[in-house]
Amino acid sequence: AHDVKYSYNFIDCSLSQGGIEQCKKARKKADGISPDVILVSPLERTLETCNLLFGDRGIPIFVEPILIESMRSSSDFPAEITQKIGRYPQYNFDSVLK
Repeated sequence: AHDVKYSYNFIDCSLSQGGIEQCKKARKKADGISPDVILVSPLERTLETCNLLFGDRGIPIFVEPILIESMRSSSDFPAEITQKIGRYPQYNFDSVLK
């Protein structure tokens, strides 16, 4: 039996379609808050979530590697960060690049 939890295919995976739908619903609530700054993990699914909720609002977004809280499955391991910088140009990756 193949252990999906530790599959190479899921390293730093994107949001599922279900996750995207959850973000679309949560966006309505997110529109009601106005943070001064946002800190986000460098994991792809957290970057996507943040982008769907706040990416077009002009709020400073800082990517902080310390926010990767656990390593329990393949999706908790970050992939190459340089690819993400190009996909999320509005995010500040300075802490990740140090």
